[in-house]
This record gives sequence, structure tokens and C-alpha cells, in this order.
Amino acid sequence: MGPIVLDASVTLSWCFADEASDYSEHVLDFVRRNEGAVPGLWALEISNVLLQAEKAGRIDEHDSLEFLELLSKLPIRSMNFSIVECLGDIYPLAQKEKLTTYDATYLRLAQIRKCRLATLDDKLKKTAKRLGISTEVQ
Repeated sequence: MGPIVLDASVTLSWCFADEASDYSEHVLDFVRRNEGAVPGLWALEISNVLLQAEKAGRIDEHDSLEFLELLSKLPIRSMNFSIVECLGDIYPLAQKEKLTTYDATYLRLAQIRKCRLATLDDKLKKTAKRLGISTEVQ
């Protein structure tokens, strides 16, 4: 079975118990058995949320480092987009679908890899389904 594109929302739900769900746990199990795919911005999004959570007292530095270690052990591959792809593919997709360019990046990666998209973002999930990209995990 091929990889699944992971967005930051589903990934971070593995760190914060109050954001966990059956869906996100299924995604984590899938990634452990198969492979996850992420755009280059994913690592920056994850680390930024962890830093903000530390500042807010939601987690401590030890928890952040433990979570980052978990992520580093998972079979997750990163793909970077060229400037031409960002400006010529992702930006127009974000405009057309009324998404942030960050969300459009995850969507575009799923289109290119011809695989599913794992997200907890309802708007992104609906857009993916409308464009024929599955968000289901088995």
C-alpha cells in the first residue's frame, strides 16, 4: 500500500491528548506500517506549534523533544516543491479552492503522489473529497 500525505493537524493530534481521535490513531498506525509523505513545510509547522505550545504552558520542552523523536522514527518522507511549482501550481490551487497556501501544499502533494490525505481540517477534507482525493484510512 502506498503512502498517505500527513498534514500538521493530524500529526499534532498525536502529541496533544485532547486532539486525539480514532481517525488520527488509525493514521498513526497506518504510517507505522506503511509510509507517510509530507511537504517540506510540515517540519516547520510542527516545530512552530510545539514552540507555541511550550510558551503557552501546554507542554514542556521535554514533551516536545519526545514527540519530535517519535516523528523522527516514523517512515515519513519529505518532498520539497520548486519555486515554479509553488507559484504556478500551489498558489492557483489555493486561490481556486479558497485555501491557505499551506493547505494547498498538502493537497497538491496528494495529487502528485496519487495518494490519500490525512487531515483533521474539515475544509481541507471537503476540498480533497471534491477533488477525488480520499481522506479515508484503513
